[in-house]
Amino acid sequence: YSIVTTLLWTFDNTLNDLSGAYTGTPLNNPTFVPGINGYGSALSVNGTVGQCSTVNPYLNMSYRSFTWEFWVYP
Repeated sequence: YSIVTTLLWTFDNTLNDLSGAYTGTPLNNPTFVPGINGYGSALSVNGTVGQCSTVNPYLNMSYRSFTWEFWVYP
């Protein structure tokens, strides 16, 4: 297997990561909404109906050090 060093999902109307190797699959119809100040877009999910995106192929991060970085607008 190859070592993944960086993954980036921009969510600009797509669930594909920047490399194209880890494609997101929507579950329960999450939607894209305009970004803040008209810049790009964002993925809007509703936790009460189980909206999310799964990543394929499976990215096993067990027993590895990693960092998540994201913006959340409540």
